[in-house]
Amino acid sequence: MFLDQTSDVIGDLETANLPAELNKVDRSAHKLRGSASQLGLLRFQVLMKDIMLAAREKDEKRTAELLTQLPMQWERTKETLASSCGQA
Repeated sequence: MFLDQTSDVIGDLETANLPAELNKVDRSAHKLRGSASQLGLLRFQVLMKDIMLAAREKDEKRTAELLTQLPMQWERTKETLASSCGQA
């Protein structure tokens, strides 16, 4: 469930229309940060926190820069989850 829902939210983040959707980016990153925290996904959690804060501060450039890191970090996170569940 986490993987499917997070993939949808990440798709929304990757296609966000900045600066118009900074509030949406803030909310989505906040939600993902909380989920990552509960699952112990520290690196993903930190990236979501950084995205959330940049969006909250209306820093369009920094938000966009951080969002470019999202696809690679999401792939690493999925690998971490798969290996911890014995699916590697």
